[in-house]
Formats: sequence, structure tokens, C-alpha cells
Amino acid sequence: MLINCKLCKSEFKPKNRTQIFCSQLCSKKFHYNPDQIEKECLYCQKKFKTTNKKKLFCNSECAKQKRKMNCPNGYEWQNIREFILERDGFSCQKCKSDKLLHVHHVRPILFGGETKPNNLTTVCAKCHQNEHKKIYTLYSKNKLQKYFKNN
Repeated sequence: MLINCKLCKSEFKPKNRTQIFCSQLCSKKFHYNPDQIEKECLYCQKKFKTTNKKKLFCNSECAKQKRKMNCPNGYEWQNIREFILERDGFSCQKCKSDKLLHVHHVRPILFGGETKPNNLTTVCAKCHQNEHKKIYTLYSKNKLQKYFKNN
């Protein structure tokens, strides 16, 4: 049975049911994407290629492990949260509101921030959303590292 190569469309006889390219050269050309960028995983430091500039980890397991490293369990978090709210006078440190208060990581865990009092602040829901918008607009690791060095 002859099939057409997925890249060059030439006819060939596949060696097995999964073969879709007539040669290794066609396979490599098809899988090479010049728009891909090489990045370094924030957890395992392995190099990986992606077309997504915002991607920070080589896989979902590395993302989970990085989050686990700095996240206390529920009981510990409640104690830390109460301490931060009390320390900040139960008011948003941006706009002074006392409604819908959140405890925010100033430097995100994904970028080396820790769940410690010196990296936590009280913000209202609206200011919290604005803080995250600001962080995610600085999506590249280098821009974020420069931002956090200066602030």
C-alpha cells in the first residue's frame, strides 16, 4: 500500500502503520519550527523548545513541583494569612480598602518568591487583580527578574 508523505506529498511504501514521512529528512523539516524559542525550565533547569513565550516549565510535573516547594499546607497558610492581615491592619496596602481582602505574594513563587511575611502583603480583590495583570504583562523571565531587582 502506498501513501503520500505528509510534507513533500511524494508516494512511498511505509515500513509500519505509523510512518507518515517518506524520509528522516522530511520528518525533520516538518518538525523544525523556526518560530520556536529555546527556554530553560524554572524548576529543573533543562532546556526545552516552545512557541509559547509565556511558558515557564518544560512540563506540567515541573510546574506542580515548583508550586509545592513554596506552598505551605492549609493550616500553616491560614496562620500566615491571619498574621499578614493583622500586621497590615486589615486593609489594602494599595488603596486602604477593607473589603474582599487577599494576601498577595509580592514576588511570585514561580519567580523565586517565598511564602514568608517579607514577601506577602494585604490587597483588596481589585488591587490584587491589577497586580497580577502588571506581572503577566512582564511575561518574559528576564523582564520579570529586572523588575523584581528594581522593586
